[in-house]
Amino acid sequence: MACRTKASARPGQNLLLGRSRADYICAFDARTDSTGWLPQQRVAAHPLDPAPPLAAWLGTWRYYDDKIVLKRAGEILDAEGEAYWPGKNVMPANEGAFAGTAKPAGNRLHFGDGAPGCEVDMALAGSFLVVTDNHGCGGHNVSFSGIYTRRGRQQAR
Repeated sequence: MACRTKASARPGQNLLLGRSRADYICAFDARTDSTGWLPQQRVAAHPLDPAPPLAAWLGTWRYYDDKIVLKRAGEILDAEGEAYWPGKNVMPANEGAFAGTAKPAGNRLHFGDGAPGCEVDMALAGSFLVVTDNHGCGGHNVSFSGIYTRRGRQQAR
């Protein structure tokens, strides 16, 4: 998250909080896909669940045109993702994808086997899925990195 300007938020709004500076804290607003500085005294931070239940991960997560679907497979998660650059409906678009299974370690999840290729890391932060990758998951400039929000919850299998 890069904070460069002031931000505004309404009471009860769900934000992802980052670093603080003096009396301000950096906040990401998924509603406007923007970051900015908010006065710390106006923000009530809630602790993250260090070990969320498997059901908390499930669903379709989106960041612009990019999508990650997480489904339960026993005590592990099945993941499928697709990403585009510069966008899904912009031609010519570069595409990327990944699929795999993994078991969460606390609020973190890793897909990839360490061999050269696609590696995707996720952190569940409340209603946000923070994703980073190694830029090895697709075509030129394709990346899964971003802050995803859930769009519909999958049923546990």
